[in-house]
Amino acid sequence: MLQTMLGLRADAPHKRLYVKPTLPVWLPEIELQHMRVGPCSLTVRFWREGESSRWEMTDRKADEGVKEEDMIEVVDDVE
Repeated sequence: MLQTMLGLRADAPHKRLYVKPTLPVWLPEIELQHMRVGPCSLTVRFWREGESSRWEMTDRKADEGVKEEDMIEVVDDVE
């Protein structure tokens, strides 16, 4: 259910987490902490702003030895 509401689509081989949230009125804000995608642990905050849903990545930590270019990028899903 959360994956659908937040529009989460992980693509670890391409080092991306796509997001396209649609929060219901009864859930104005949520934060996912320690979400594992590939070699990274992410914290992403989602909130409603009027009729729109917004998001921001507030923390990203990689496993030891992971290079910056191999870290997961969180991006808007435009599909």
